Amino acid sequence: MLSQVLEEVDEVTKMKDDADLAELLCRKLKRKRYLIVVDDLWDIKAWDDLQRSFIDDDNGSRIMVTTQLQGLASYIESDTKPDNHPTPLRHFNVEESWELLQKKVFATDCCPRNLKEPGMQIAECCQGLPLAVTW
Repeated sequence: MLSQVLEEVDEVTKMKDDADLAELLCRKLKRKRYLIVVDDLWDIKAWDDLQRSFIDDDNGSRIMVTTQLQGLASYIESDTKPDNHPTPLRHFNVEESWELLQKKVFATDCCPRNLKEPGMQIAECCQGLPLAVTW
């Protein structure tokens, strides 16, 4: 997992285990200001493995995590600074999904009449998840 985080890896680095890679990442981040985005996290163990590498040097570095699991969000909140709180985001309704889809596909709010029905079906299939609409 951590090997994906490191952009440039040599052959020696590729042979390291996760603990060694975590230590290497920790050393590279030390005394640097960074923003790390962890998108769509599903597992507490994965968070535990990752967060060990993120040093807090009180220099304004930030880690942003997205997850669909409220329990995981609460766990991460309890594991970080007291002023960090999860921001729950609501799902879109079908009309909002359809609006976003039209903007992405047609660069306007207007869709040709013959594509409206299949477009609405696609919007419904995205189940209110904006990211699903935009992919």
